[in-house]
Amino acid sequence: MRAVLPLLVCLLLASQVGAQELQIGISVVNAELHADGDEAWNLYGIIYNVGDVPITLYGMDGPDGEDGFVYGTVNEQPVEVFEIAIPPGHALDLEPGGLFLRFEELDTLPGEVTPIWLFFDNFEMPLEVVLGGEGPPLASQD
Repeated sequence: MRAVLPLLVCLLLASQVGAQELQIGISVVNAELHADGDEAWNLYGIIYNVGDVPITLYGMDGPDGEDGFVYGTVNEQPVEVFEIAIPPGHALDLEPGGLFLRFEELDTLPGEVTPIWLFFDNFEMPLEVVLGGEGPPLASQD
């Protein structure tokens, strides 16, 4: 069984609401890019909302500015979702057959570790993802 390199990135932002300070916190683990079809690349992993406020994921940018979008699987076909909310204390599992992020194409083929940027409400999060190869992650093939 292949050892999966957990990639942990955490982003914390503070905002002042009245007299209470609210924290925006995001943690991303096991982020992997997988080739899917001719030129498409899917991002799988887990995004945790470890903050005090809801966050909304809108998509991602690739290393050369390529746009990536949120997709869901309906009748085994990918369908663009446009955005997905993550309540405080919850996680978003990006996985084959469920929700995932997709680049229709990348101008530069990903390296072993590839920089991308996730886009949320009013901020973006830099992230380095592992190249997972062809098909879905091994953990999802059990």
